[in-house]
Formats: sequence, structure tokens, C-alpha cells
Amino acid sequence: MGTPGENRRRLKIFAYVGLTFVIIASLAYGVYWASQPCTLLENPGCGAPDPLSVKSSTMNSATSLTLQIYHGGQHSISLSSYYVKDSVGNLYSSPGWTGPTIPPMTQLNVTFTIDGKNFTFQPKNSYTLGLHTSQNYIVDFTVTT
Repeated sequence: MGTPGENRRRLKIFAYVGLTFVIIASLAYGVYWASQPCTLLENPGCGAPDPLSVKSSTMNSATSLTLQIYHGGQHSISLSSYYVKDSVGNLYSSPGWTGPTIPPMTQLNVTFTIDGKNFTFQPKNSYTLGLHTSQNYIVDFTVTT
């Protein structure tokens, strides 16, 4: 086996090698974690959607509503579907709709239509409009026509 001094030396070398391995693995994991899109460095709030806000709304007809949407985020965002709900809970959804891509720091007019079967847009009424984004978030807006 060896003398007690040699054994102690081997144990110290083994401990230093093990500690070095742990430090290198921790650093590698830290670099990997920081490179992910949902981190405190790149996306504070981890998973928070890019900010969208409605600047104005216009009722075009009983089945058409245009929103002026401002996108204040850092990356382009695409709208992939929407739903509209009236104040009593009647719902219209459009899962097959493909909306525009909104560049960062841009305002864009987006028109939403409903089929008019469950309800129609009425002046001075409130509606909730939910937008499904390319980041797989649903952003709700309440608008009054």
C-alpha cells in the first residue's frame, strides 16, 4: 500500500482533482444556463412575453375591429391566433388565423374579424381580445368599441 505519508499525499491529490472537476462542471453549467433564452440575463422575469399594448381601437363594422398594437420588445413577434369574448362570455375564436409579424419597437394596425354568429360588436361595449403569440403566450386586452 504505502507509507502513511504517501497515502495522505494520494488522498490530497484525489481531493484536488475531484474539486477541480466540480469547479469545471459548475462553470460549464453556468455558461450553458446563461446562454438559454429564458434567463435573468437575457429575459428578466424568465418567460415573460415581449410587451404588447393597445394604443387605440376602432370598430370598423359589427364584425370587424382594428387595434393599433405597439410592440415594445427586443425581438420580432408573430401573432398566430386570437379569440374575442364579449362582456357576457360569448366567445369567438380563430385558431387557424395567421397574423402579422410585428418588429420590435413598432406600432401596427391589426384587424380582427368575427363571424357574427355568437355576437357582434356593439358601440360602447367592452370586449376581451386574446392574442396567441409565436412565443406561445396569450396576451389579453380589454377594448371598448
